[in-house]
Amino acid sequence: MKFSGMPFFVKILAVIGLTLILANCDRAGPTPNEQLSSEWLDVFFSAYSLFDGSHLAYYMDDVQLVDEIAGVEIESKDQLRDMFEQAKVGYTKLNWVIEDRIIQGNRATVRGRAKGLAFGREFDVAFSTWLYIVDDRIAHQVDYVDYGALREQITPVGEQ
Repeated sequence: MKFSGMPFFVKILAVIGLTLILANCDRAGPTPNEQLSSEWLDVFFSAYSLFDGSHLAYYMDDVQLVDEIAGVEIESKDQLRDMFEQAKVGYTKLNWVIEDRIIQGNRATVRGRAKGLAFGREFDVAFSTWLYIVDDRIAHQVDYVDYGALREQITPVGEQ
């Protein structure tokens, strides 16, 4: 690109554009989506709310999932499937209610409520999740769920 003969403001815009392009070139792995849609999040959480495992189709095979509070570190979709099968024992209903979302490029932060029925008792707990999406699949997920409130709501009185 030749800068001589260009007006000063065009040169500035060219430098800013080049800077923005270079700032986004440090991503490793497959090319990320340009912009994740809010609709994609709605479809994913709707599939998860079916509680039948259909949401697993939205994960990459080598997904990384971390839940610090629960002490969970998942490194593949197979591990995630196994954890899901174990976790759903006793749960008969689950609904993810999104209260807030922030989407920037192929990253999303979602906050809301997990509501459902477990061991015959209703629950309603806060959650937040951070997602990194590559080619319409979750590559990395970090979850925070209020497990203390969940235990209080589903554990029979006297067993807490």
